[in-house]
Amino acid sequence: MNFIELTDHELVNIEKIDEQHSQYVKIVNKLYDQLGAKFDSETKRLFTELKNVLREHFDTEEELMKEYKYVNYFSHKLEHDRFYNFVDAYSKDISDGKTKLDLEFLKSNKRWFFNHFEFNDKKCGEFLTTQGVS
Repeated sequence: MNFIELTDHELVNIEKIDEQHSQYVKIVNKLYDQLGAKFDSETKRLFTELKNVLREHFDTEEELMKEYKYVNYFSHKLEHDRFYNFVDAYSKDISDGKTKLDLEFLKSNKRWFFNHFEFNDKKCGEFLTTQGVS
């Protein structure tokens, strides 16, 4: 069973963004499958992949928001920055042996994703589609 399930409700109808959301969810689900395992090369690889997907996704959205002069760009970007820094710091703590991958981290990811989607990405996606972005 997947930890996070995407439905049609979580689509912004912009192909690249929807694909990036899907990639993010797949990685979080793989990390969920790693719970209880030692921090090994696979977990490290997944954290690297998670950070890369987040960076690419946030850059994609931010570039589109700037290009189309989205009014909520700054607050949206601030949320991206805070979340990326949270994931990056957690990843470093795991690599340094200060903590282990735990369910709370994954729950935080899940909450953040659905809250961010509902209150930010959905509105941003609606705006961008009115601008012809697909």
